[in-house]
Order: sequence, then C-alpha cells, then structure tokens
Amino acid sequence: MKCERVKLPGGSAIFCSSGRAAATAMRWPASSADLKRAGYVDGEKSKFCACGETIFWFLTPAGRWMPMQVNSDGCWTPHWMNCHTVKAGEKLERKKQAARQGNLFP
Repeated sequence: MKCERVKLPGGSAIFCSSGRAAATAMRWPASSADLKRAGYVDGEKSKFCACGETIFWFLTPAGRWMPMQVNSDGCWTPHWMNCHTVKAGEKLERKKQAARQGNLFP
C-alpha cells in the first residue's frame, strides 16, 4: 500500500492506495461501498468548475485524482459525465478542429 501526504485547501491529509488499477471497470453511478471496494479513497470537496456543482475529489486505485459528484440518490459519478460546461467545451473543440481541417483542403 502506498501512502502520501497531500496538501489540500485548508490543510493536508494522508491518502493511501494500493497503486494498482481496479481489477474490473467501474460501473457508474456507483455507491460509496462500491468505490471503497474498488480502492477509491475520498478526499476534499471543492468548487472548481464553471457549472457551479460541488465537486468531491477521490484518489483512484491508480493513484490519480478524479472529480466526482453525488447524485440525488446518494450514488457517485465522475463529474465530467454530467457537466454541461465540459460537454460544451468538447463540442466547441470539435468545431474548431473541423474548421482547421477544412482549411487544409480548399
């Protein structure tokens, strides 16, 4: 098990993870028990996105941070699955890429 001290807004915390990826892919939405069994460790909550949702940071079994949000039924999903701001940014990027490709072949 790998543990590390992480500096967070308002203090610090120690997070431990196995350093291994989950044996099976996660199914979303997932309960807190499912996340814990898969090796996810919960961290701090914050607001970082323009959409205004409250974000909870989880440390994945692979040792990476993942922004999550809790649904009305108490289950968790990755924030990028539901964020309209992220989806709008991806759509804009696809339009820009299509415009750049159009300039290659007049």
